[in-house]
Amino acid sequence: MTLGYNIPSAFVKKGRIQSARVYVSAQNLATITNYDGYDPEVNTAAFGAANYLIGHDFYTPPLAKTFLVGVNVGF
Repeated sequence: MTLGYNIPSAFVKKGRIQSARVYVSAQNLATITNYDGYDPEVNTAAFGAANYLIGHDFYTPPLAKTFLVGVNVGF
């Protein structure tokens, strides 16, 4: 998900800047599923990667939530 805002040209054209945009982006905010474990897309197996364990999340950490804040500037 990304949320951005273009700064009005009246504010940015005072210098050499032609355009500016600020934004916030986020990944893996929520996982909506009936799965009881941490990660429904798990495809690893612990304890030597035995074939009968593939798809079970033994001690597998959940996916990290990622947040990004940035500014795009055009000269």
